[in-house]
Amino acid sequence: MSVAIVVSGMYTGQDYIDLLRERIPHDDLYTATYTGIKMPFEPDFRMDEPVNTYHPLFDTNPYPDGEARGRRYILSKPLSKIPKRLKKLKEPSAHWHKQILLHAWACDQIEADVIVRARYETIVSSQIDWQEWIDKCHEEEMTYGFNTRSEGAEYNTYHHELQKCFKGRDSFYINDALIIHPKEALDWGYVNQLYKDKKLRGAEEGWYQVLSESQGHYHLSYHGGAYSAKDWELVKDAEGLHYISD
Repeated sequence: MSVAIVVSGMYTGQDYIDLLRERIPHDDLYTATYTGIKMPFEPDFRMDEPVNTYHPLFDTNPYPDGEARGRRYILSKPLSKIPKRLKKLKEPSAHWHKQILLHAWACDQIEADVIVRARYETIVSSQIDWQEWIDKCHEEEMTYGFNTRSEGAEYNTYHHELQKCFKGRDSFYINDALIIHPKEALDWGYVNQLYKDKKLRGAEEGWYQVLSESQGHYHLSYHGGAYSAKDWELVKDAEGLHYISD
């Protein structure tokens, strides 16, 4: 079994690749971003940033769950009427499908059995046995998604412990701070065609669409284990999380 970490997305200056190298067992690590993005090192892959020809949230029908309908309802409001903590999502939501295109394109150019997808700002727990989850992925050919949160009573409030997402809304939603998936589950041709047909969804919905729905609805999401450093304000109160790099 070969394992590749693929770190991709828009580079914003936050970079925790060294933690990924240290904490996640792997054979290779690749980086990818868009053409023209300035970085302190040259990534392995650069892709021309996809052109927005549709909105991946407002121009696609919601899945039959509260999360999908709720996002569309809230973010379609004028900015002044959107809750403060969600305001920052309105403009970026138009670009949420691009990360999926970039990752699928990069994966199409490498050889591996299991892919660990991360963002440049992803911080993974030092206390999770990631080899166990890589083995599960390989043996069961299933995709696993992880994300730590400390807000809301429905969330697991621990960073170093995992809690399976049981709610129905998570059935159409893959937590995406860190995703472990079989390489064969992701088809670049399929992803690109969805984009051309203006059907590729964005963010957690999009990951579900291309990694689980395409495989007959086959994934599990967990609270805990990984988070984006840019969401530190939403995470800092999680148990076992006292420093940004823990």
